[in-house]
Amino acid sequence: MMRAKPGTMAAGAASPAPDRYAQGDEVLADDGAELTGGRLTGRAVWVLLAVALVPLVVAAARALVDGWVPVGDSALIAIRAGDVLGGSDLPQLGMWASTSWQVGFDLNHPGPLLYDALALPTTLFGNAAGSVVGAVAVSAVAVVGIVVVARRCGGPLVAAVAAAVAATLCWSMGSAVLVEPWHASTLLLPFLLLVLLVWALACGDIACLPWAALVASFVVQTNLSYGIFVPVLAVWGLVGLVLARRRDGAAGRSALGRRRVVATGAATAAVLVLCWLAPIVEEVAGEGEGNLSRLARAAGGSGATLDPMRALRAVAAVVALPPWWGRPSYHRAFRFGAFGNPLPPAAPSVVALVALAGVLAWCWRTARRRRDAVSAAAVSTAGVFLLAALVTATVPKLVLVAYQVRWLWPLGAFVTFTIATTLVRRFAGAAGGAGPGHGPGTAAGGTAGHRPAAPAHPPAGGRTRLVLGACAAVTVLVAVANLPTSNQGTPAPAATLPVARALTAAVRDADLTGPLLVKCSEGVFDPYCEAVMAGLERDGIRVLVDDSIGVRQLGTGRRGDAGDAAGTVTVLTGELAAFGPPGARQLTLHDGVDADELTDLEGLRDRIAAALAAGEVKLDDRGRRVAARGDLPSVSLGPEGEATVDGEAAVGLRPFLFGEHRRDLVAMVAEDLLAADDRWHAVLDRYLELQRAQDEETSAVYLTPGRS
Repeated sequence: MMRAKPGTMAAGAASPAPDRYAQGDEVLADDGAELTGGRLTGRAVWVLLAVALVPLVVAAARALVDGWVPVGDSALIAIRAGDVLGGSDLPQLGMWASTSWQVGFDLNHPGPLLYDALALPTTLFGNAAGSVVGAVAVSAVAVVGIVVVARRCGGPLVAAVAAAVAATLCWSMGSAVLVEPWHASTLLLPFLLLVLLVWALACGDIACLPWAALVASFVVQTNLSYGIFVPVLAVWGLVGLVLARRRDGAAGRSALGRRRVVATGAATAAVLVLCWLAPIVEEVAGEGEGNLSRLARAAGGSGATLDPMRALRAVAAVVALPPWWGRPSYHRAFRFGAFGNPLPPAAPSVVALVALAGVLAWCWRTARRRRDAVSAAAVSTAGVFLLAALVTATVPKLVLVAYQVRWLWPLGAFVTFTIATTLVRRFAGAAGGAGPGHGPGTAAGGTAGHRPAAPAHPPAGGRTRLVLGACAAVTVLVAVANLPTSNQGTPAPAATLPVARALTAAVRDADLTGPLLVKCSEGVFDPYCEAVMAGLERDGIRVLVDDSIGVRQLGTGRRGDAGDAAGTVTVLTGELAAFGPPGARQLTLHDGVDADELTDLEGLRDRIAAALAAGEVKLDDRGRRVAARGDLPSVSLGPEGEATVDGEAAVGLRPFLFGEHRRDLVAMVAEDLLAADDRWHAVLDRYLELQRAQDEETSAVYLTPGRS
């Protein structure tokens, strides 16, 4: 016997089955035979779930064997996760938010639930291995939840669709992203789970309410980018739940049903209190202005935003246009480029979104005509999700079109799930009892009631097998494709991992004693200082910081200065890394280029600088437009618009970043701003390779003695 799913009443059902199907306030039914072709289909779903989880396990095992170490933001997350169970400074807030640069004052993401989720594995296995185990565990739990919720609401065939969609989203992200506990990517699968929980609420499954509160709190506390989605989806889920219970009629108003509502409401309230206790305590008892007040102040201001058309194009880029939310979209879309992020043209974007709206409208009409509450609730949830996405993309300050819009991938995944669910239920013959007056609230997790009568014409087993086979084929194919190593978009380049591993190993071998003040003399995209911090903490050495951002990141318990420390550790990156602070001892130096490559690089610089000065290599039309905006300091424009490039300035370090580029010449080559003969192409490409290696993979760590 299996639970009945909300809205599975067959069209034309007239009378309830005998009371033997009702048990307590749950409704039990053997609807597997009706909707899925038998128990074998139900078992196959769990096999598909196991297949979807295999790439996660393989990615984690490979990262542990390879000696993965956290870098950049992931290292800071790893440190704070270790504080939850083993530190003296219990986290009350999330990470420091880069939105602070826009609003002009420091603020953090709302809460510490990501740290809490990673706390046990980082305590048991250390902040490197524990981060991998924790990040993969979060994703694995989300995948399991996605399939379980889909099965509760739509039966085994819909659960098979959910397994295929979840496995595809994992494939789109790639193995390197899956093992990294970065707040922008670790949330994607939990956010997809949240949307399915909201869909379940709209189907009338009240038992999902506490779980939705937990996952919603986790998502919005971890990343401000979800600050609109979570409230909007929560309201929609509650409205859908109320409507479902009203359709349920007398059964929903029974004493047993009322007790169910009260108990679930109390559990949900308890979950919310526990989740939000730490941020509230910080707001009331923390130093200075509380973070919740800062967030409110930031939300009340004005700032950079996308106009509605650009927001529409950004959404269309992932949700409505090829390759949609599959590979390589996660790798290519919304990088930190020199010219912002290229968006698709307006006309194709509008056409594609209109076509998608038409498909969803057809799904809605089909679901309503067939009285299929499950599909109708999914379509409604997808529509709310899409509208919230368009609004979120235009919000000042809180969201920019970059890594902050990773929620587009769960959006695309859920839209695909919605369309596939409607098609599968129509093709397999599943009808809902969800039209007016036939509430899904009588199903699993709902209120007391009876099982609907069996359909007069059960769907053919051949159709069920065909649908299941298609879902199995997709799940297996994307799972196998996701087994090899793939970096589809970690914030730090893959080449930085071995550098960070070498630096942290050398610092460990230096046999230092703490506490140590750490100074990060790096660029904004250099991840090594944070990696060194995490390595020191992993070795039991307390890290101190004296800058405001560092304190917001690592807590007031790590605030200190040179007088509080046994020494000062300074991390430098780039060509000047070999020159440490006065009186400091070099603990380690990792050269991104060897002696021969350095000689080659210096020769290429001189050769290209001379060619630029002579006009043999020059800016193309696009390059001149960029220079006219003032983005290339090494370029001066004459009265007729002719461009003159200072070769020496072009190969030198820029005073400020241009996208992710540190030198004008690197930007010119990487962004295709130069016009030159074919013989120069290999020369420029080789220069770009060596220059990036020197700038991004050369790093050193120094120790300045402190108090005796």
